[in-house]
Amino acid sequence: MRNVTFRNVAFAHSDSTRTSSAAVLAEHPDVRMKAVIDGPVESWQHQAASASDGAITLTGARGVRFEDCEIAHTGNYAFRFNAGCVSNAVVGCRLTDLGAGGIWMGDENANVAKLGVRRKILKPSWPSATAFNLISNCTITCGGRYNPEGTAVALTHCSDAKVVHNDIHDFFYTGVSVGWTWGFSGSVAQRNEIGWNFIYDLGKSIMSDMGGVYTLGTSYGTRVHHNVIHDVFSYSYGGWALYCDEGSEG
Repeated sequence: MRNVTFRNVAFAHSDSTRTSSAAVLAEHPDVRMKAVIDGPVESWQHQAASASDGAITLTGARGVRFEDCEIAHTGNYAFRFNAGCVSNAVVGCRLTDLGAGGIWMGDENANVAKLGVRRKILKPSWPSATAFNLISNCTITCGGRYNPEGTAVALTHCSDAKVVHNDIHDFFYTGVSVGWTWGFSGSVAQRNEIGWNFIYDLGKSIMSDMGGVYTLGTSYGTRVHHNVIHDVFSYSYGGWALYCDEGSEG
């Protein structure tokens, strides 16, 4: 899909990515809430609900814009931008009542071993690059209702993205996560910008190892600036406004 604009459209009511135990928990909210409060259960996914797709999932999309849209009542993420998504935009949208997170962005297979990165400054030129995408002036709220580890905005294997002027709140996990490579082996998550956002009411003493803005791995040129972050409460460790985790540099 290329050069298409969706404006003033509502997308609502999507299913979730389920395991057998997740299906049981979804049908019994009292059991689910007990699981959230008491600790991890079999149905929980990995960090940031990485196995979740999106109510709207794009691969290889270029120049696609979502303006003043609403995405609500999802089983998973609202949006998922996969490999080859370049120069797309989510502007002025409201994302609410989300089963996992708000927006997942990144090439799923851009691991640094295949690219031979090794702490280099990268240009986003490989064929499956996910780069130059914009998330601006959105309200992203009420997330993690099915998978509490969902992240409001997850920038994974992507570069040159802008997350600016958004209102992000009411999640059990991280507000904005940047990077998806642990340690100093190198990362394609470079030159991303997170600025002028309101990020608050996170964690709720349910999840750990999380923060308002969470960075991970070599991230040359990345800027985190002019954000207002407050009321971030972890279950045990983490819970900082800015969490520079393993290998954060540049």
